Amino acid sequence: MTKKLFIRYAILALACVLLYFLLKKQNANEVIDSITQSDWRWFIPVFAITFLGNIIRALRWRMMVQSGGYALTLSNAFLALMCGYFINFLVPRLGELTRCVALKKNESVPVEYSLGTVVTERLIDVLSILLITFCAFAAYYSSLHLFFEKHLFPGIKYFFTSKLKLAVFASSMLLLCIIAYFLLSRKLARNKWWLKGVEFFARAKNGMLSIFRMKQRVFFLIATACIWVCYFLSTYLWFFGYAPFHSSGFKEALILLIAGTVARSFPVQGQGAGIYHFMIAQTVLLFGISEKDGLVLSILIYITQTAFYFFVGGICALIVLFQKEKLYSYNTNS
Repeated sequence: MTKKLFIRYAILALACVLLYFLLKKQNANEVIDSITQSDWRWFIPVFAITFLGNIIRALRWRMMVQSGGYALTLSNAFLALMCGYFINFLVPRLGELTRCVALKKNESVPVEYSLGTVVTERLIDVLSILLITFCAFAAYYSSLHLFFEKHLFPGIKYFFTSKLKLAVFASSMLLLCIIAYFLLSRKLARNKWWLKGVEFFARAKNGMLSIFRMKQRVFFLIATACIWVCYFLSTYLWFFGYAPFHSSGFKEALILLIAGTVARSFPVQGQGAGIYHFMIAQTVLLFGISEKDGLVLSILIYITQTAFYFFVGGICALIVLFQKEKLYSYNTNS
């Protein structure tokens, strides 16, 4: 078993354990009754908002690909994107490569170039959630600080409050990186797989730098903002569908967006299943809402997201599968 596979199974086991202990403390009948008694009419607008958000994401990705001189229709960009999300639900992180392969098939865009754009897109998403998190902490510092003090991993706080421990840890990691570099640099320089990786990265770098060649950068930033607004609304709108959250507002939805995004970043099947439910159920304690109601809300949101990515993503995956492969490139620079 490779180290990467071991880490993935370890995270999956953690997700199962968290979900088990979360459900163990709850009355199953009460949870089911709360889910069935929710206002399921809000499923439709949340589903529509999710659809719109992914249309905008496909449009943004299309802009990045086109900046390299490749023509790309919005429909094919959306098909490839949704195909990737569908695969991600089944095998975490494989979806990024899958959508690039799908784009190669339906638009003949080189995989290494489109993969470079995906890497840049992910970096932009990370920067976006960091900015959102910073704004949330700045606006709600007092309540968030109290929450972390009482509920969220006090051991982590203890470790990082020790400046000496943090300095020793950082210095040790830096020293290990320097030693590894000098030991491996000469050996890797002669390794054929390393050389192939370097060559692939050189080609992918062109896609990674695509954002700097775009002419419509303002529109790109607007699209990015709209994507996160859609993510925000997909959580906020369910507040109207579940009674315990009727009095909750933008503040609570923003904090749940951050918690949910962090949980979904774990490489677990079903976009962070288990970890997502645990994070939401623990985070709502900050608002004085019970863990059970947080679990119910997480299930409502998760059902909507799963239905969308399995239904729409599954259909798109089938369309891509039966599409005829294009054997020529649209690269206008060639």
